[in-house]
Amino acid sequence: MKEETFEGNLALDKSKVFHEAYRVLRKNGRIYVSDIVLLEELDPAQRSNKDLLSGCMAGALLKDDYLKAIEKSGFDVEVLSEDKGISERQYRNIALESIKLKALRKD
Repeated sequence: MKEETFEGNLALDKSKVFHEAYRVLRKNGRIYVSDIVLLEELDPAQRSNKDLLSGCMAGALLKDDYLKAIEKSGFDVEVLSEDKGISERQYRNIALESIKLKALRKD
């Protein structure tokens, strides 16, 4: 059986998702997002680890890159909450956090 690699978590191209969300929203429309973002880059072994892949960690973006992707799509972003403790509770102390945000279409 050939082994395949997978990069990304639930959406392979988050920028494309954010651009499409912006496109379909009316002026002053908004989306609320909850996601896992990295605080440090993962090493290659972590990026290909099947457990980390299935847990949506291996394909997560760095926090700054994630926020820039949303802003580049045209949204104003407001971070509503950040949970760094989730790393210890669920994710093997990998440098990540759960982030919740509001993205407002600006026109």
